[in-house]
Amino acid sequence: MDADIFDFENVYHAVLKRMLDKRNPQCTFNIINVAISEERTEDGLKRVERDVICLCPDLVIIGYCLNGSILINNGLNI
Repeated sequence: MDADIFDFENVYHAVLKRMLDKRNPQCTFNIINVAISEERTEDGLKRVERDVICLCPDLVIIGYCLNGSILINNGLNI
């Protein structure tokens, strides 16, 4: 993929929405991505109430473990 082109069709939340829509065509799914690139787990957890819970979601998926594991593997203390 070219460095100046971002593949929006294949980002996690877009793929998840397609999968949900295909499996449950009778339902309407709204995917809201409040991710901040390179954010640390502890900083993300501080935002959950303000940026996520206030929206009264039926389902929340949190995936901060990947950024945290990269920092741990590099010997950094998060």
